[in-house]
Amino acid sequence: MLNKWFKNIKRVDNCKLRMFCFPHAGGAAQIFNKWECYLPDDVELYAVQLPGRADRINEPLCSNFDIIINNLTESIFPLLNPPFIFIGHSFGGAIAFEIAKKLRRLNIKLPERLFIIGREGPSIPENIPKYNLPDDEFIKYLRSQSGIHEDILEDKDAMHFFLPILRNDIKLADTYYLYYTREAPLSCPINVFYGEKETDLDLNSVGDWKNETINSFNVDQFDGHHFFLHEQTDKVIKKMFSYINLEISEYGNKHTSFLTNTFNSINNTKVSIQHEIT
Repeated sequence: MLNKWFKNIKRVDNCKLRMFCFPHAGGAAQIFNKWECYLPDDVELYAVQLPGRADRINEPLCSNFDIIINNLTESIFPLLNPPFIFIGHSFGGAIAFEIAKKLRRLNIKLPERLFIIGREGPSIPENIPKYNLPDDEFIKYLRSQSGIHEDILEDKDAMHFFLPILRNDIKLADTYYLYYTREAPLSCPINVFYGEKETDLDLNSVGDWKNETINSFNVDQFDGHHFFLHEQTDKVIKKMFSYINLEISEYGNKHTSFLTNTFNSINNTKVSIQHEIT
């Protein structure tokens, strides 16, 4: 059955690790296409595809965080057979974190590690919301993030198309702290990566993620702006695997029990999550 919420970027038979990537506001799954060539042969990659973009362009945008989380959680269930990690960039970091919390509430195995890229801790409010700025100021803000090519920013037709998508997602990102509810810390390790030139982030704001785990917590700073992970993909992936290499070496020992426990949990909670979504 086609899974429209998760696009398979790199398919691997009998993979040892499955990566789930959650793109930035306005982003599509295809932003992670080039990651395929940097990954080990036995690592598979899926990326989130939200409605209203790319191959889901004919679907309406979703402005409800609960609907996004519920649909993604339901759609990810069939994909949780090997060990897995979550990688969330900016707005995608909030989504990845909320899905991890939802899996925990449903007694489903958590990711082996949660990577948050370019996002302040969940309890920190957005001081200056961006989503409701006038077009010229909004585009100025987008330009400051160094994530959209100048030719596109100067193209009025292109921006007429992209602005509703960007405003929708950035509103969800800007107001996430209102949606966030503090729960018990997760049991999985959390890593935070951020760019040294990100004007909205500093060590204190990203350090707030430490409160969300009882496991190890690490922060790494990279050269560049908000989109450094796509400009320095090789360095970012190498750093990720420096943290998960030990876990990969242990996968063979715990793979069978993980599969059994995951599918038992899925069967036990299927009715529960369908009830929540409806």
